[in-house]
Amino acid sequence: MKQDKIIAIDIGGTNIKYALVSSGGEILSSGNLPTEAEKGIETLLFKLDELIQTYLSEEILGLSVSATGQIDSMQGKVVGGNPIIPGWIGCKLVKILEEKYHLPCVLENDVNCAALGEAWLGAGKGKKIFCV
Repeated sequence: MKQDKIIAIDIGGTNIKYALVSSGGEILSSGNLPTEAEKGIETLLFKLDELIQTYLSEEILGLSVSATGQIDSMQGKVVGGNPIIPGWIGCKLVKILEEKYHLPCVLENDVNCAALGEAWLGAGKGKKIFCV
């Protein structure tokens, strides 16, 4: 049976964590690599390209990206936070990824993503109120 999959990426100041995830939330494969934040946005985009390319032979529904900093998820860009990655603030990451891969992409703050994950499949599942 064919399974729809999502490439999930978490961009942190130290590491980029990534996984191929089924639409039901099952982690099919995962890994991580150093962010090398000091090398700037171009290096980060190169690393993202390398890891996304490894999964494009799969049936991919879209890209889900969580990231450190202040994120405008409606505009799909980084609007503030610690400028640990030169060029990060102001980066229109969703536009860049959607144009390159022709896949829908969402971008959200990493803490918000952690809360959503717990609400969906974790400690907050079935609860009206919970804390992360």
